[in-house]
Order: sequence, then C-alpha cells, then structure tokens
Amino acid sequence: MARKIEVIIDEMGEVTIETSGFKGGACAVETAKLMEAMGGTVVTEKKPEFFDKCTVAAGVKIKA
Repeated sequence: MARKIEVIIDEMGEVTIETSGFKGGACAVETAKLMEAMGGTVVTEKKPEFFDKCTVAAGVKIKA
C-alpha cells in the first residue's frame, strides 16, 4: 500500500490529517512537522488499523 497523508480543512476551519499505508509510529513521525506548523490544540485519534502490524492508519484532528 502506498503511503498517503491527506489534509482536510472543513468549512469551520477545523483541520483533519488522515494517514494510511504507514507501519508502526511512522505516521506520527511524518505528520509531526505538519501539526507543529499548524499550531493550535492537537487531538490524536488512533484508528483500529493503527494497532494492526500489516496496515497502519491514524487520524489527527487539530482545532485552532
């Protein structure tokens, strides 16, 4: 599976970062700079796939 980082900004300005195709904590490493640059309050929600060793995905929501 190809690695993918998707940044979604809704009409209220809330930013959601969705990742897929990463193993272990690699998604957190790859999104850390994005989260730091955006600032605001960071809420991390790990999807069930995050704990699957074959498929890793995590969602991160940033509230400004």
